[in-house]
Amino acid sequence: MNYPNLAKALNITLSELESLDFYNQEIFDEGGIVVKNKYTFNKNSPKEILSKIKGLDENNSITLNV
Repeated sequence: MNYPNLAKALNITLSELESLDFYNQEIFDEGGIVVKNKYTFNKNSPKEILSKIKGLDENNSITLNV
């Protein structure tokens, strides 16, 4: 996982990203190729950082195209 690129895609700093607890789920197409990544952030993550991430759903998750 490329943390600098992920931080940029989420519109937060690398330092902010590194302070978050999250996990990644890869989403595959029919051919077995990763086409999306779903990131889910722990509910105890700092709200001031999560509020900067546009597109988070009610589960603190966001799905990004690869």
